[in-house]
Amino acid sequence: PEMASSSVRLRTLPLRKAKFSSFKPLVILIAIISATYRLVFSSGVDPGAIRHRVRPFHEHPMTPNDIKHHIGMMEDTRPSFCPGLAETQKEEIEYDKVSIIMEYKNREFYDFKLALTALVTFTPDTQYKEIIVIDDGTKSYDIQAHTAEFFKDPKFSKVKVFRSENSEGQSVSRFKGSKIAKGDYLVYISNNVVVNQGWLFPLLKKLQEQKNIVVVPHHDNFLEGHRFFSLDNGLINQPTWSLATVHMETSTALKSDFIETPVMRGDIFALRRNFLMKLGDFDDNIQSGHNIEFSFRSWLCGGRIQIVMCSRVAVLSALRP
Repeated sequence: PEMASSSVRLRTLPLRKAKFSSFKPLVILIAIISATYRLVFSSGVDPGAIRHRVRPFHEHPMTPNDIKHHIGMMEDTRPSFCPGLAETQKEEIEYDKVSIIMEYKNREFYDFKLALTALVTFTPDTQYKEIIVIDDGTKSYDIQAHTAEFFKDPKFSKVKVFRSENSEGQSVSRFKGSKIAKGDYLVYISNNVVVNQGWLFPLLKKLQEQKNIVVVPHHDNFLEGHRFFSLDNGLINQPTWSLATVHMETSTALKSDFIETPVMRGDIFALRRNFLMKLGDFDDNIQSGHNIEFSFRSWLCGGRIQIVMCSRVAVLSALRP
């Protein structure tokens, strides 16, 4: 590839005042560059291949065996009153109007591999119209090449991948995803979320019953190393002054199939497109705390945020603010 030329102005030192020690670092640098140049071009190696080394598929983190192992650790933690699969088939759910939107950037892709694989494992492709993936400006050539190989798997045939030139943050990625999506029911999932069996039906059932709500699954916990732990049913999210969220226990979950929560973590949630437009869509100028801002906006515009007990997912470090 051609390289753009540039001119550099050097200040000339009087030779009679300059000592060899002044030039020694420069001489060493020139020698290293010269040796590297001769080595590369005399051996026929493409310099681009050195700059953009692509590791084999099996050398990347989160191998297929890792993914299989982590998904195998998932437990069905749904309460006993939750409907079984046979009952859910009888419900009139508009699955053909469901768009699922995910995003990742850079090394988040390795957690994303687990998240997407769990999604297609526990969600039959008859239960959604499309999965939209936004790459938020990944710069690593190595990871870009790996993603291209990863998405060749036939089980990702309904996945549509879009890439931003620059990293603009999760809120902007979700804003873009809402514009691309064709469904009337929008489900947003972060790369740190691993869905569990039967997770989607309870969310959609709630959305068909009520228009102005944001629904959130109950969060179980994936600790470091993807060790699965179930969490109590009566947990809601409270905001902090640092724009984080913390869990607080309530007894409401013992009396109902949902809990109303002041705010949501923002890792995974679903809502109707019409309600999203009523809220003014995602704010593409917010870099952090957008889940709290979005939660407040939902309440101020006459909505509710509900944690649905029969929808279960695992979130990496779910108890961490």
